[in-house]
Amino acid sequence: MTALVRFLAIMLVRLSATLLPAGRSQWAKAMFAELQAIEDDRSALDYAFGCLWASTKECILTLSFVARVVRIGTPSALLILALIAVGLTVRNAEVSLQVATVFGLSAAIFASAATLFLLKGIAAFGRAAGALTVLYSIAFLLVHSLGSFVATDAATNLYRALTIEGIFLWSALFIGTVFLIRMDRAVNVGEG
Repeated sequence: MTALVRFLAIMLVRLSATLLPAGRSQWAKAMFAELQAIEDDRSALDYAFGCLWASTKECILTLSFVARVVRIGTPSALLILALIAVGLTVRNAEVSLQVATVFGLSAAIFASAATLFLLKGIAAFGRAAGALTVLYSIAFLLVHSLGSFVATDAATNLYRALTIEGIFLWSALFIGTVFLIRMDRAVNVGEG
């Protein structure tokens, strides 16, 4: 049993070392040295879990990790939103053609934005997010001023809610894009 506990401690410290950023290689060496100095296997395992916790925090708190998560998460989330909007389009097609059209348009916007992100990169996506923020703001003003003339009160309230959501969503994506572009520039300046 003690050999298994010691083996697990060693494996956890190895995992901890792989999670650390390259600039923390001295930490990995120190972790291994400290583990070798601990005689009690259970204490070594406790220490190894502490190493794993510290390495995970160090990995997550680096901006490059956040940038990678945003780069993967943004198009994934947009595609999920597109699928949800397609489902709402189908669901509302028989009830209200106007509402179904709005959800269909939302699905197309989300899918197009995800495709743009993947094919053209972060800068093109950022320009699109900025333009969509303005577009949704104009749509909100139009719905707010002309809403009751165009649709029922329930549909007008839905359109108003969707435009507000759009403003917040695309503003957040625009801000995230600016963050990623600045991260890229900081990395490129650091390498050069």
